[in-house]
Amino acid sequence: MNPILTYAVQVFAFTTIFQVRFPNYAVYLLAGLFPWMFIVQSVDMCTGIFVNSGSIIKNIPMPPLLLVYVQVLDNFINFFCAFLLIIIYNVFFKSLNGLNVLYIVIPTISLLLATTSMSIFFSLLNVRFRDLKFVVSFIFSLLFYMTPIFYNIAQVPEHFRKFIGNNPLYFLLKPFQLILLSDGSEFFVKSIIQSCVVSFILMGFALLCWKKMKKMLVFYV
Repeated sequence: MNPILTYAVQVFAFTTIFQVRFPNYAVYLLAGLFPWMFIVQSVDMCTGIFVNSGSIIKNIPMPPLLLVYVQVLDNFINFFCAFLLIIIYNVFFKSLNGLNVLYIVIPTISLLLATTSMSIFFSLLNVRFRDLKFVVSFIFSLLFYMTPIFYNIAQVPEHFRKFIGNNPLYFLLKPFQLILLSDGSEFFVKSIIQSCVVSFILMGFALLCWKKMKKMLVFYV
């Protein structure tokens, strides 16, 4: 219910109160807001997971990363169910192209891998820097306004567009926007490739951090 209600409130605010003039704005907002909420909620819940679960890590013979995987998967189920419900509604009542929806599988996998990687990185870093959770929340709050979620990249002034358009988080969200708003796959193949590249880079970085810090984990939690 949380993502659905958040989405409904923002659609009402931007289309009725602020009267944003943008074709299929509700679908555009859906494509960016739901993946963004999945990223932010997963990272926020996982950042302190090792510190908060110190007794489990020390006393139960289980891979510590399993804690992160379970939390991300739980958030992913919430994201996927809510996302699917809104998409089905738009397919039947708003003339959304149902065939395009099938392409969402690839960027969804990329989003899941990237979010898991970021969650692992920040959870490990928080073991050494206990106040990191508050810093991460603040940074993502700023990034929300620097990512074209409730506004279109075309509305950004030219001298800022390149900076905002190269936001790695935007690369993860952009395929969803293009897939739900485009009429053909040729428009979003490049964005899917960019999304996969970002996810693979984040996976490699998270793996490197895990190899360097896993032996110290039990001593700091």
